[in-house]
Amino acid sequence: MDRKIGFFVALVLFGFATICNAVTLQITWQANTEVDLKGYNIYIDQAEPIKVGLIMEYQTAVDMEEGQIITVQLTAFDLSGNESEKSEMATCIYDTIPGILTDVAINFPQVNWLKSLVTDLEGYRVYINGDLVADLGLVTTYQIEGVPVEGQIYSVQIVAYDLTGNESEKSEAVVYTYDTIPEAPTEVKLTFFDKVIAWIRSFFHVG
Repeated sequence: MDRKIGFFVALVLFGFATICNAVTLQITWQANTEVDLKGYNIYIDQAEPIKVGLIMEYQTAVDMEEGQIITVQLTAFDLSGNESEKSEMATCIYDTIPGILTDVAINFPQVNWLKSLVTDLEGYRVYINGDLVADLGLVTTYQIEGVPVEGQIYSVQIVAYDLTGNESEKSEAVVYTYDTIPEAPTEVKLTFFDKVIAWIRSFFHVG
């Protein structure tokens, strides 16, 4: 058996984390073509190897934190117990995409939302009627700018993004219509017109 067989190893992490979470690590590689091949050893972060048979894909659960790097190397072994050199090291960083924000509310002119739980959160972007109007830091409020007019509609959506540029989907649109309450009349005055009332009565007198 050739003890210098190389591998093309690919790593994929599946899952969403807040601080620490168990996620699925998927490892794939190109098959060895040796006729007496028995299986592979999988080394995750230099730990004791996991022995597998004649497969080209392996999945396992791992605990990861945001930004953590995981490394994997493989070897092939044959029926006689001979083991190849380790493959080149494959690495993968656990980088989650922020989840969609919830509980966005408008108390005009202020917009509020719940903080994203992503640990490498960088900030938020505010969209009104589909247009980006603000790129904010780690705040959870935004003051709508401009002078509103009666009947003006504001459709607000918020996006969270992290240090590596991953961006959540837009939150569900919250719609607000600027509708003012009529002001009460002012300077109300009362005046008695006795003569006018008498004249009207006289004008309509019959008989």
